[in-house]
Amino acid sequence: MGASPAVKDLPEKLTLHWKRRLPEPRRAWFAQLDDRDKLEFDLSYAPVVAGKKMFIASMRDDSLRAYDLDQGSELWCFFADGPLRLSPSVWQDKVYVVSDDGSLYCIEAESGSLCWKFFAAPGSHLVLGNRRLISLWPARGAPLVLDGRVYFASGIWPFLGTGIFALDAQSGAVIWQNNGHSTQWQPQPHGGAFAFSGLAPQGYLALGNDRLVVAGGRSLPGLFNRHSGELIYYNAQAKPQGGYAVMTDEKYCYNHGYRYSLETGRSAGAGKSDNEYANLLQEKTAALQEELDSPAFISLVADGKLFISSKAGSIYCFGADQQSEAITYDWQPEKLETLKNEDFLLAESLLQKFACQAGWALIPGGAGEGFLNALLLNSKLNLVVLEPDGERRQQLRSKYSRAGYHGERIAFLAKSLKETQYPEYITSLLLVPDPQRAGLKKEDSDLELVYKLLRPYYGKAWINFRQPDETPKRPRGLLSWLTRWRQRGKAADESSLEFAPADGSLQQEGEALILAKRQAPIGSGQWTHQHANASQNVLSDDELVKPPFAPIWFGTTPNYHALPRHHYGPRPQVAGGRLTILGVETLSGRCVYTGRELWVREFPGIGHAFTSLELEAKWAAGESVYMINEPGATYIGSPFVTMPDSVYLRYRGEVYRLNPETGETLAKWKLQAQKEYEENEENPDWGHISVQGSYLIVTTDPYVFLEGRLGKLANGWDGSASRRLIVMDRYNGEVLWHRDADIGFRHNAICSSEDRLFVNDMLSAGALDLAMRRGMPIKQRPQLYALRLDSGEQLWRKESEVFGTFLSYSRKYDILLEGGTRDGRRHLKDEPSDRLLARNATSGEILWERKESYSGPLIIHDDMVIAGRPGPALCVTSGENKTRLHPLTDEEIAWRYWKSYGCGSSNASTHLLLFRSGAAGFADLEHDGGTGNLGGFKSGCTASMIAADGILNAPDYTRTCTCSYQNQTSLGLVHRPEMELWTSNQPIQNYKGPLRRLGVNLGAPGDGAPTTAHCGCTAPAWHPRLKSICCSSAGRSRQAHASSPHREEPHREKPNTAWTPTWTAPGPSWTSAAAASLIMNHCL
Repeated sequence: MGASPAVKDLPEKLTLHWKRRLPEPRRAWFAQLDDRDKLEFDLSYAPVVAGKKMFIASMRDDSLRAYDLDQGSELWCFFADGPLRLSPSVWQDKVYVVSDDGSLYCIEAESGSLCWKFFAAPGSHLVLGNRRLISLWPARGAPLVLDGRVYFASGIWPFLGTGIFALDAQSGAVIWQNNGHSTQWQPQPHGGAFAFSGLAPQGYLALGNDRLVVAGGRSLPGLFNRHSGELIYYNAQAKPQGGYAVMTDEKYCYNHGYRYSLETGRSAGAGKSDNEYANLLQEKTAALQEELDSPAFISLVADGKLFISSKAGSIYCFGADQQSEAITYDWQPEKLETLKNEDFLLAESLLQKFACQAGWALIPGGAGEGFLNALLLNSKLNLVVLEPDGERRQQLRSKYSRAGYHGERIAFLAKSLKETQYPEYITSLLLVPDPQRAGLKKEDSDLELVYKLLRPYYGKAWINFRQPDETPKRPRGLLSWLTRWRQRGKAADESSLEFAPADGSLQQEGEALILAKRQAPIGSGQWTHQHANASQNVLSDDELVKPPFAPIWFGTTPNYHALPRHHYGPRPQVAGGRLTILGVETLSGRCVYTGRELWVREFPGIGHAFTSLELEAKWAAGESVYMINEPGATYIGSPFVTMPDSVYLRYRGEVYRLNPETGETLAKWKLQAQKEYEENEENPDWGHISVQGSYLIVTTDPYVFLEGRLGKLANGWDGSASRRLIVMDRYNGEVLWHRDADIGFRHNAICSSEDRLFVNDMLSAGALDLAMRRGMPIKQRPQLYALRLDSGEQLWRKESEVFGTFLSYSRKYDILLEGGTRDGRRHLKDEPSDRLLARNATSGEILWERKESYSGPLIIHDDMVIAGRPGPALCVTSGENKTRLHPLTDEEIAWRYWKSYGCGSSNASTHLLLFRSGAAGFADLEHDGGTGNLGGFKSGCTASMIAADGILNAPDYTRTCTCSYQNQTSLGLVHRPEMELWTSNQPIQNYKGPLRRLGVNLGAPGDGAPTTAHCGCTAPAWHPRLKSICCSSAGRSRQAHASSPHREEPHREKPNTAWTPTWTAPGPSWTSAAAASLIMNHCL
């Protein structure tokens, strides 16, 4: 509410003067119950008034518009390069507004012309963020002007860096900047959890005394010295505090129902500002509610009038009673023309040729309006047009804004492909009608640039290298010979293209070149089952996903169709460029390269084992709930498998084979159970399901000992084992063979290799006791079988030393591991957690046995067996501890990884262990570099981060969590070698003996692993201008560089003691790791 003393001067009776309906608002973040109102900064329009003008920034079409205050008529319109999600500020004759394009704009209030623009991002990287192509560092800290200074903030991902700025409001010159506060080692919202993280500015700024308060969106605000930019206080440990709105008085900062000391930043408990003007304004707004089309979003008083912005996107002006009727400005989108010209027909033919109807399309160099219209009218594609001509770009923005498409389905950006870091993989269709305007040539390097942007599996690019229409006069004589010679050379160059993509194709069709991707990125892997694959080694063989990271998309899909935290639902699965995830009543598929939800299928009750329906109802009603920890899929397994060509779902006595792209049913097969399934609550159907090659492996007739409430600790053995094992042809559903258990087939103790199936026929001690008490005739001696996968023929059987509830197989070493899967925080009392046994998978003979406490499920990574939670790693062939050399002393120590607090276990890939460590975390296996964080979001209690298809898939699996993490969203990340991430290498903190080598990161937030052979460790910030240090130990000198936590390597001149870290625009750079220069030797 824009409250001021002027509210007391409003007329007693307010009459509508004018109203203007604007395009329906499109907020950045979906309305998730977890966020409450903390991210509603762009729920609707937030106008400001200065003089006789109203200024409105649009999150919908990226415009800033000025309106006449008396009549409501539009005066001018300015378009930015991205959404304008927060209210502008006005100072003197200028308007300041921030954009998701990473910039602060200064606009002339009278004319709408650009005065200056400050690009507040360290690089030109773009990301598909909140369904728009925006800067990787969007500016979402609203501008605030005081005493000739404009304050604002940019960046929302702490692990990428965020910045707070003070600029000269007249010139845009930097007064100060703080961009080193976001990757500090600090407590996280959940008590006891630490991670590299920091403030993620989203919302408004406020000033009080000499303090600058910066809203943190879902998290708490940060407190800065407004004169120097020094961080005074930031506390990430909050639950459920935080929010986008802040205000101050002489003593406190107020933020969504809580107050904080302006002096120290510390919490002063619950409280709201008792402002009489705000209360009066609220009363007057409420009295006019019946005249509004929806609830009020923002009210303000100016020029003796009351202005109200409704949540539906309408602006109302109320004032003193007047004789004339109120003016109404309705908004209706203009109809887009069906221009049956050459461009229109060409685009139609390309859509038909490439059969691409949805996703994101990229058009470098721009295109004619007929071409663009055809794409918009004949598909559901989202278009990004790189239009090089500034005047035409503004014309097109205006045209498609009037039609309701700009910002919704189409966006026009300024830079060329070679001037920006466009996110790879997100583009399904790339069309270049005019390569010359796009700056592209028929050269290998340009084709490679285009190709890497395409979506794997089916992305297409069409580049029309046609000759100019105008034919020049033919030269004669010597000039003719020279021309022919040059043309021969040019033709030779064109025909000698060497670019030949291994995972796709390059074809010439007439004058056009067509690039097509056909398969997964080379070096990528899949995650097709609950534990990665049918071998259950909990390992993706993806070689592409490794640190450092940056997202290529986030915020595309809400968490509506995800399970809640704490119930350990099935892990997401990734194959064929699609992610499959289970919900309470649904199974759904998403594109891993854009996050786009491809399909949602309802299967009533499918996820009930992994939630509490009672708590779900309370949550839906607006209550905060604590989801009880339950073992979930840890014991009963997952009901689905995701393959590139099919999704298999085991549901109520049948197996559904679904189309992974559309979710449609391809086939449905009834399972041949011992007893025909009858649907009722006391007889739930559940069982194992896996795929190995062309074989579909399922179980039927589950054991139900108590109430049949699957996945709950009190009924933990219900549904954990079955009586019948069936192997089917996965393409036609034909039953190839089946086998009935002597005791029971434990669902997580079934795994397979290419030609063998391994299964434990046993019940754990607790389940066996229940069975005996219920009078079930069970042979009590457990057995372990190896069966031929194609026929069920027994290869070997073991009756001694069979105890495990979890089996996994090492293909490389042909070893079968038997143990337990103590995953999560609540366990069945008889779950093995201190015994592990390895067998020769060909003969069944015991190779080794180890008795040591561990958490499952166990990861088989090459020759290492790694526990699901930190513990010693074992050699898979011998069972002995794996060792490493201590990087400081060279002493041999046991290999282990470390993580901060975080429920749930780990998922692995070639280069990573993925887990929650305070925030989303990882262990660097490639360089043994320690534990790092993706500060800014929390991964799930279920191990939800999956490295597959070349993407670090991080679907949001934290629904119902009220911890105030900065962002609660799904995202997809890729390896970005130009970025950096700090780590914490806790296992090396204790050591004996003399140091052999040491690198020191002076003032850095964490440890690092430089390219030289020493480990960089943290040290205090000694001096803000330190740049490098040479450390001498045992007579040898080594140099350690403290690198920027914001990953973009700045341009560095020769060492200079007067050098000061800066972040400038354009070509910005920054650093927060203190460094030293001109130090020749330093003895430790």
